[in-house]
Formats: sequence, structure tokens, C-alpha cells
Amino acid sequence: MSGPKVVHVVRTLGRSGGMERNLYRVVAATTQRGLRHEIVLLSDFEDVIDFGDLAPVTRIVTPPNDPRLILKLRAYLQQSRPDVVHARNWGAWPDVAVARLAVRPRPALVFSYHGMEKGDALSLKRKLAFQALALATDRVFAVSGPARDLLKAELGVRGRVDVIPNGVDTERFTPRVEPRPPGPLVIGAAGRLHPVKNFPLILEAVARLPEPLRGVRIRIAGEGPERGDLENRAEALGLRSQLELVGHVDDVPTFLRGLDVFVLSSDLEANPNALLEALATGLPSVGTAAGGTVEVTDHGRVARLVPPRAPDALAQALAGLLGDAEGRARLGQAARAWILERYDQSRMMDAYEALYRHPEAKGPERV
Repeated sequence: MSGPKVVHVVRTLGRSGGMERNLYRVVAATTQRGLRHEIVLLSDFEDVIDFGDLAPVTRIVTPPNDPRLILKLRAYLQQSRPDVVHARNWGAWPDVAVARLAVRPRPALVFSYHGMEKGDALSLKRKLAFQALALATDRVFAVSGPARDLLKAELGVRGRVDVIPNGVDTERFTPRVEPRPPGPLVIGAAGRLHPVKNFPLILEAVARLPEPLRGVRIRIAGEGPERGDLENRAEALGLRSQLELVGHVDDVPTFLRGLDVFVLSSDLEANPNALLEALATGLPSVGTAAGGTVEVTDHGRVARLVPPRAPDALAQALAGLLGDAEGRARLGQAARAWILERYDQSRMMDAYEALYRHPEAKGPERV
């Protein structure tokens, strides 16, 4: 007997997006465990992950706020007849929640919260919508404790909110074993080139490094709308020759193993995949203490933490690591051990499989 069918509804499937890459890993791993998956993409976004034979991807695209989207989703779900519908983040949740009400048999509805939003930036209408939708949803979960707390405290979501942290494939993301090649030290980052990632902060920090360290190389993997602005800022700071924007990277572990220090510069994060992968690779890392980053780093025990949007503090943290090879090694070893203990991918996949097979069950609130 085949396992349950899950339809994932998303707004984007960008190859550089953490949520999207996590979706791919969940689909790949749980397909091997007998689950079946389909994906509905609610945009005409072109730079998408290729799911191959793992899951068919269907686009349902309408103009903004078009009521026909609900009708099209209902028709799709009625034809597909899934056991579970998983709305991934706010952009997919309201329309899916309404569409499934008219589907028979009615599938279970799961909502996962992957992004952090400032409560004061949300309208009262949005907050009330979160609260109402949560009541109509079988399972609600967030990818970190801070994200769950935001849902409950600032958005007013009542009832149970589970936590399923993102995990890392620790057999794929492994430390560098060969000797470091000669040449300048390399710091790097990975993620969608989007304002919330605040990659210009890295450039501002490098420009503030002491002279002996200022020749460090900077490599950033990912694509997005901020590419031109990053290039212009690097030019203005005299760092253009040191900056390499490598674009989308398929082999992320190899990219990470080519760095000496990883930097997470985001203004806000829920459960940062890029940092988790860097820590699993044994990279000494510096991150902004923004949302879930504090939790992921064991409150700064396995990475250096600095305030968001603080180039001087980031420069100081980078200088401390770049000038201390033994300190980098110790921090990287502690990071790897922490990820193996707390964030190995197998725990995440067990949680997703249990969720999809028994969405009505209430196990431990935190994986």
C-alpha cells in the first residue's frame, strides 16, 4: 500500500532560497520512505528548483487578489485527492485554506512558518487573518523557537504551535580534509541576494578591517535582485577586485569548504539553512543575532554573534577569527559537533514523516 500523498503549495521555488531547498530535501528523503508528493507553484517565477521525477510541479498563476485562484486550487485538489495539503509560509496559506473547505474528502491542512516578520510591521488585518487561519488548520509549526514565539506573542496565534527545526545532511556537509591552499584568506556567504540578507554589511565590515587583514577575499553564492547594488557598493568601497559573486551553486558543500570563515549578515532569520550548513562543514562562522540565529548557534557558543546592521562589530569579530588560525579550528570543531548532536537531518525527516502520516496526532511540541 502506498503512503500518503502530500501537496505542497508555495509561492516561489527559487534555487537559492533556504525554504525551497529544504522542501527539496524533505521531498527527496520522504519519497524514499514511501510518501508521494506534488507541488503547486503560485507564481511564474522562472529560476526554480528542478524536482525531476521526485514530484510533479504544477503552476497556478493568477493576478494578485484574484478570487479565481481559490477556484483553481479547489479544482486541482479535487482532482489530485491528496491526504495532506502543506501551505508553506503566508503567501500560500489563505487561498489553500479556503479552497480545501469545498474538497471531498477533505485533506488535512498543515501550515509551516519559515520566515520572521516584525510584528509592528504587520497590519491588524494580517494578524486577525493569522489567528483565524490557525483555527482552521490541523497542524501549525514553525522552524525555530523564536519563530514560534513570534506567531504566538506578536501575531496572537492561539493553540498549539509545534517546532520542527531545519536539519542538515551531515554526510554531505563535511569538513575540508585536504590542506588549505596558499593565498589570501576567504570569507563567504550564501543565500538569495535579497535586502533581508543584508550582504552589503559584509562589505562594510571588510572595509573596516585592520590593514593587514583587509585583503581578504569575499565570495557570495546566490542570485537575486541585489546583485547590481552589491557590485556598486563594492566598487565604492574599493573592494570590487576582492568580491566574487559566484551566482547559483549546485555543489554547496564544495563552495563552503573553499572558505575560511562563513558570515551570516541577515537582518532577520527564522532557522538559517545557510548557517546550519556552514556549521556542519566545520566552518568558523560569524552571524547576526537575529531571530533563530541565536538558537542555531547555541547562544553563541559555536559561532561568533554580533548585533544586526552593526558593521563595526562584525569587523571586530571577523578580525578576531581571521587573525587566529587555532581559534578558527577550535570554533569549527565545536560547530560540527553541535550540528551532529542537535541538527542532523535524520531527526527532521522523522518529524516530517510522522507529520504527514498522522497530521492529527499530537506528539512532542519540539523535535
